[in-house]
Amino acid sequence: MLGTGAFAEAEVVLAAWTQERPGDVRLRFLLGLAVQKQRNYHRARELIASSLAGETDFPERKHAHHFLGWCLYYLGEPEASAESFRRHLELVPDEPDSTFALGLIALDAGDLDAAEARFVRAIELQSGPGANPRDLAKALARLGDVREQRDLHAEAEGLYMQSLAKYPNSVEAWEKLARVRDRLGKDREAASARNEAGRARERIGGEAP
Repeated sequence: MLGTGAFAEAEVVLAAWTQERPGDVRLRFLLGLAVQKQRNYHRARELIASSLAGETDFPERKHAHHFLGWCLYYLGEPEASAESFRRHLELVPDEPDSTFALGLIALDAGDLDAAEARFVRAIELQSGPGANPRDLAKALARLGDVREQRDLHAEAEGLYMQSLAKYPNSVEAWEKLARVRDRLGKDREAASARNEAGRARERIGGEAP
């Protein structure tokens, strides 16, 4: 169920198993993962942190700090979030999504140098065989944000276009492309990007952009 995205169904099953086996920290972590995927970050944080509290090992333990890091990020605790992502990278060096996450935290804090270094590395890690094009698209778009904040608008435009080539359903990336084209005085191209943002919004429906 977790592997197919049936997170609500997985939560029901895992909650029942956890009641039967309250000392099983792996079940507690998997329940936390199912809850986190449904964006209930407060509860997910408690479950995942609880699974890490003891010394008991389980196969997914080395990745638990990654998911805890995202919980903390969305709960508005960037410093604790960054620490969790760094701990994950100690166990799984160069994991691309934790690398990306540290770039995002640096960008939020206005540390453009650190953000750029992390996004560049995340792009490198996501560019090999079997990489997820949507994850690569996110990193390219965020590197575009860095370049835009540096007033390198032409470079930002190029990165947004690369991002959209990987994942054309990102409403956010189309809107960013439109904005940077406004700044470059490309009125017709900016209008086209806004039209594409509308089409992308129709395509994804209720899906997250």
